[in-house]
Amino acid sequence: MKKLATAASIGVLALGLSACGAGDGPEQTVEDFHRALQEEDYQVFCDTLAPDLIEPLEQAGDASCAEVLEQNGADLFSDLDRDADLEIVESTVSEDGTAATVSFTVGDNPQEELSLVQIDGEWKIGSLEPEEGQEPEDS
Repeated sequence: MKKLATAASIGVLALGLSACGAGDGPEQTVEDFHRALQEEDYQVFCDTLAPDLIEPLEQAGDASCAEVLEQNGADLFSDLDRDADLEIVESTVSEDGTAATVSFTVGDNPQEELSLVQIDGEWKIGSLEPEEGQEPEDS
């Protein structure tokens, strides 16, 4: 049950961040992630995540990431505004090109930030939590 609670926490964080998946760059990944949440396309949602985020979901639900989210999506994403627009505020890529940060807003919500990593040439969401010592902006 504790593992399912961890999975639910990841889902809630993802809901709060409301972003999207894999594409040409980190911004496209955030857009894909957001669209997947809006459309309840849990396979695309999972495809946008780094393996470190997928493994706890799969272990908690003893199923694939998409199956776990399908089974728990109504509870995890019940407050999601499916009509809210995503606006990318800023995107930065590390000097070595393997990490990125994308700041964005969704609808009238405060600005959020996602950390991404490049895995096998694709950008994946590497963290759904603020970096240690960082808090999401309240503006």
